[in-house]
Amino acid sequence: MIVPMKKAHLVVLKEEKEKLFKSLQRYGELMIISEGEGQNSTVYEDSMLNKTNQTIKLLNKYRENKPLFGDYNVVDYSDFSNKKDESLVMLDEIEKCENLINNLKNENASLFEEIKMYEPWKRLEIRLSELKKSKMAKIHLGYVESKYLDSFTNLMNEYNNICDIFEKNRNGVAVFFVNYFEEDNEILEKLKQINYSEIVLPEKDQFVFEVLDELNEKIEMNNTQIEIKNKELSEYSKSITDVEILNDQLLNDKVLKETPYIPTANTVYIEGWVRSDRIERFTESVKKGAEVYDLEFSDPAPDDVVPTYTKNNKFVSPFESITDMFSKPNSKELDPNPVMSVWYWILFGMMMADAGYGLLMIIGVLVLKKLMKPVGKAANLYNIILYSAIPTMIWGVVFGSYFGYSIPGIPYWFAPMNDAITMLLVSVAVGGLHIITGLIVKAVSNFRDHAYFDILSDQLSWILILCGIALLFVPSLKQVAIVMCIVGVALIVLLHGRHKRGIIGKFFSGVLGLYDITSYMSDLLSYSRIMALAMSSASVAMVMNKLAEMVSGGVVGTIFSIIIYAVGHVFNLVLGLLSAYVHDSRLQYIEFFGKFYEGGGVDFQPLSIKSKYIKEIKDENK
Repeated sequence: MIVPMKKAHLVVLKEEKEKLFKSLQRYGELMIISEGEGQNSTVYEDSMLNKTNQTIKLLNKYRENKPLFGDYNVVDYSDFSNKKDESLVMLDEIEKCENLINNLKNENASLFEEIKMYEPWKRLEIRLSELKKSKMAKIHLGYVESKYLDSFTNLMNEYNNICDIFEKNRNGVAVFFVNYFEEDNEILEKLKQINYSEIVLPEKDQFVFEVLDELNEKIEMNNTQIEIKNKELSEYSKSITDVEILNDQLLNDKVLKETPYIPTANTVYIEGWVRSDRIERFTESVKKGAEVYDLEFSDPAPDDVVPTYTKNNKFVSPFESITDMFSKPNSKELDPNPVMSVWYWILFGMMMADAGYGLLMIIGVLVLKKLMKPVGKAANLYNIILYSAIPTMIWGVVFGSYFGYSIPGIPYWFAPMNDAITMLLVSVAVGGLHIITGLIVKAVSNFRDHAYFDILSDQLSWILILCGIALLFVPSLKQVAIVMCIVGVALIVLLHGRHKRGIIGKFFSGVLGLYDITSYMSDLLSYSRIMALAMSSASVAMVMNKLAEMVSGGVVGTIFSIIIYAVGHVFNLVLGLLSAYVHDSRLQYIEFFGKFYEGGGVDFQPLSIKSKYIKEIKDENK
């Protein structure tokens, strides 16, 4: 059912605003709609939120025993409402560790580049500082391409120059040579023709091998420091929950700061929506947040955009997420979920239709719920699959399907794979009942709005026609069926054009109303997808069974058959669940909701505690 809303008008003293907002957030009963001012979040708050998120990502990399299905953090409200200074200090220490590690890694990268520069010259038997001290000659270091190495050697021999050839790298072959000053320019000009490139090494009073040893030692020292800091981060990762709590605390502080209100000289005015069944609880939250206040309630005005909150039992509640994906019900219409949930449940079972798969669905969902502890939309999805396992088993028994097998001695109605026509007729018949249910819901809505002629012309007429068409296939009720069709057609012809002017206009509009029969026939044919999904799932199951039987025999064959059987049926189950979820939703949205549902509602979103990492906040005093 859709819970009626009341508009709350609240005035409190300015000095009690912060305490009141915290109380309202704690109780989560008021959806604030004041078009007033709220403070914008500061750069500091945004940066702190970003900092905690990045820190959590970092610490997750260092966790040794990371939970397979994520954390399930449970926190007492008393602990959540007070930020710990230790967490803020730890955040800074973690940032320092990360920055130091990054700086050391960057320094190592630079050192490695230096090593690459010096590496080819490690056999150079002269100090780097002495490369420019010759009085009679000029010493050169550079690179020559491998294909020009002989040309280089020949040139050096031509001038009787001292030269040496060192290691090869991506720049070419490292060479060392000495030119007399008077021949230097001439030789360099000739070297240009063989793409010689010169380099200059930094002046140091060291041999190259000494420089390399020094650089490697520095890298080793940095790696030791990195290892120490990594161990520190591994220790900090054990306190990741504290950082996650801090993140959610900062998130809620930001929400409170941005909550709008209308200020006056000495007071603050707040306006918002409260569920009519939670007025006492909301009043209690105001009392705990403010000593002096003025609170009044009023009914929604005709032009108010009233938010929608649906309240249903444990069976229906999970299916609300199916409706919400299409559109939230508006506050003025009937809640479609109680009826839709039952039909979704039935059709899902027909599409899966295997008793063995139904049993696997129950076992699988219960295990996953125990391990993952889902909340919110995820929990709803798990419950939908869990509940739908029941009709899956029932239809499986009806069709005699147990993991694609039929068990001798256990009676069943018919097997879809053996009687496709009957399966098609059953699918269309169920679809007809589904459509008629939608028309009945619309009729109830029209009755509530006193639109009695709409019931006769738009709902009762088509219910009679659809039922009459179905009864035409029952020989003993053929005359009754014809009468029902005639009465339905008469209601459409006489009443469909009631808003038109003149008798002729009303008549032609009524006749044109009969054209809607094409839409209804198209809707009925859409339910053939039930047959298609049921038969496709059954055929894949049969194929997997045949494959497993073909390789069975002996120890190896038995092992392979078990693997094929297990993998094949799990694959078929997952594929069937996905298909049933999508196509069942489509039947609800188009064929069912198209007959009565308006939607377009606004979700009721009260000021409440938001959590990104904390799964549950215990509050015994609330």
